[in-house]
Amino acid sequence: MAIITYLGQRKIEEDQLVKAVEVRYPKSNSTDEWIFYFDPKNKLNLGYSVKHNGRWSLILNDAFHLDHQPILVKERRSFFIDSFKKTLILRAAYTYHLLP
Repeated sequence: MAIITYLGQRKIEEDQLVKAVEVRYPKSNSTDEWIFYFDPKNKLNLGYSVKHNGRWSLILNDAFHLDHQPILVKERRSFFIDSFKKTLILRAAYTYHLLP
């Protein structure tokens, strides 16, 4: 069972205001920490940060397939970040294509 906590407004990438939600799974063996970021206007999931095995990562959803239901991510970037959520290094960039 997950424990979901609303964290309020935060900034990602220095200037983008988002609504943040923390999700923890205390009854699992995992010590991972998840924080999901949502656009305050359209409620799209703009990304998340996760602490896994002691290391923080930030995944940003940069573009979406808006003409598809459900709405799917089109472009995404993944970063290593520090404990203050400051970007350290770009790990990967992805583009997702829908099959006909």
